[in-house]
Amino acid sequence: MSKPISLGIVWPVAFVCLLAGLATGVPTFRHVYRAGARLEGQNRLMVRLQAKRASIEPLRRARQSLESLPERQPVPFGALADRSAPPGATVRVADPAPVPESSWTVHRAEIEWTGQADIGSVLRWASEIEMLGRNESDGTPRQPAWRLAQLVVRSAPARPGSGEILLQFEAVGKANL
Repeated sequence: MSKPISLGIVWPVAFVCLLAGLATGVPTFRHVYRAGARLEGQNRLMVRLQAKRASIEPLRRARQSLESLPERQPVPFGALADRSAPPGATVRVADPAPVPESSWTVHRAEIEWTGQADIGSVLRWASEIEMLGRNESDGTPRQPAWRLAQLVVRSAPARPGSGEILLQFEAVGKANL
């Protein structure tokens, strides 16, 4: 009895099909694996970008609120300190520092009491400085405010509630274009 011809052809044809499938399938699987790794990397990048965007959003809102103010420069600090600061202060106002590639400037001022200044009155004054630049009628901002950036107090052992005080303020401004 001889084998039917059809079975003798099926096995070699099946083997050739298997080899052809492997020859085309392996590169396809490699491509899919690489594409998956690339998509994973892009997904991680997207998550980082979304986190960065979320951290920038408050800054964007602050910039919009500053740009909407009627006056874009803070109250001049030197004249303000000379006029209303508790006695015994030394005021140093730095020249506005431009922010590169923009029309924004950063204003810095430092005020120091080297004698025995009353800590309570200095802190009340600092709080008042931060509130300047607002409309008296409704309290809405009219111009950029000075913000307390640093406070250093060295208490005087001889007189409770007094000491040497250093306050550093910062404000932003923008050229009216």
